[in-house]
Amino acid sequence: GQQFTPRTLTLKIGDEIVFVNDDTGTHNVFSESPANSFDLKAQRPGTRTKVAFPNAGRVEVRCAIHPSMRLAVDVE
Repeated sequence: GQQFTPRTLTLKIGDEIVFVNDDTGTHNVFSESPANSFDLKAQRPGTRTKVAFPNAGRVEVRCAIHPSMRLAVDVE
């Protein structure tokens, strides 16, 4: 479905997340947080994309296509 699982994560500085689109539709996952900025653009079903989180702070992750998709990542 159109949700991140889990919806919150805590990482150490430098950790990575692999964003996997296991949905049937395309997603556009991006960060709203300048300290850990990224934009995966159009991520098609079955795609896996690795993102590193080099800086401390809260990262608000969203999908530009599905506004209800929200993920909070705390980088410590």
